[in-house]
This record gives sequence, C-alpha cells and structure tokens, in this order.
Amino acid sequence: MDFSTWTRHFTKKDPVSVEEEHSGGEPSPLSVKREYPRFFLDAPIEYSATDGSPVRGAYAGNMSEGGLLIYSIHQLQVGTQLRLMVFYPDGYQLNNFQAVVKVIWKEAHYEKEWKGFKYGLQFLSMAETDRRKLREILKKALIQQYDLWKQGSDLCAKTMAATP
Repeated sequence: MDFSTWTRHFTKKDPVSVEEEHSGGEPSPLSVKREYPRFFLDAPIEYSATDGSPVRGAYAGNMSEGGLLIYSIHQLQVGTQLRLMVFYPDGYQLNNFQAVVKVIWKEAHYEKEWKGFKYGLQFLSMAETDRRKLREILKKALIQQYDLWKQGSDLCAKTMAATP
C-alpha cells in the first residue's frame, strides 16, 4: 500500500477540491479533487525563483505529498517555478528537504499586524532522498493528528462517563 492510500485509509476524508480551499475573489481555474491529504505543518521555508533571483523567506501552513501551502510577504505570479527548502525539526536538530515547485494559486492574506499572500504550491521535482524525508514528515504528522484525535475522543468519553 503506498503512502497516500495509507493516509486516506486513516483520515477517512474525501479529498478537498482546490476550489473549496481557494476562497479568493476569483474562482480557481482548477476543479479537480485533491490527490493527497494535507497535514498541518508550521515550518520555515527559503525559496528563490529558478531564474536565480534572491533567496526569500516564508513559512508553510500545510503540506501533502503533492504540494504545500505557504505564507509570504513577497509577491509571486501564478505559474512561477521556485526552488524551495523546507526546514523541519528532526529530534533535537533542524533538517531540511528541497524541491522545485510551481505556484498554482495565490490570494491576499491578512492577520493581526501581518499582511502578505498565501500560495498553493505543487511539487514538480525532488530528489528521492528528499521524497523519503517528505513521506516521513507526513507519516509523523498523521500519527500526531491521530493521537490528538484519540486524546480528544478519550477526554470526551471520560466527560460523558462522569456526567450524572
């Protein structure tokens, strides 16, 4: 069983369409269902356009085997290809993986005192060692998500049992 089949088995969710996730003013040109489930990932990123532009920083919001969502203060055009390095904790040290990605969609994003953009990126190419790192990150995220769900379920059951 491959990783995406395994994760779908445990998450038991239908894939989310890109249109459902993309809530910008204009409709997304993509209307296909997601091929891979997404998992929360709060990780710093460095990227540069494949034309050799300067390296910039961003952070990831979620990730799947097919791509990721990033937040950046810098403006990128849909269709731009980027070299990307994602940093993530690996025990007590910081590890990374690299990929070439394509900007699939973009929308303005505002939070408290922060103004920028969020981008949907699709993985185009990645070394096999980096692909293994990505799968390991996703497997750990799935286990963590399941553990949190289990803790909430257990807490709910205890609360119900204690209620007269």
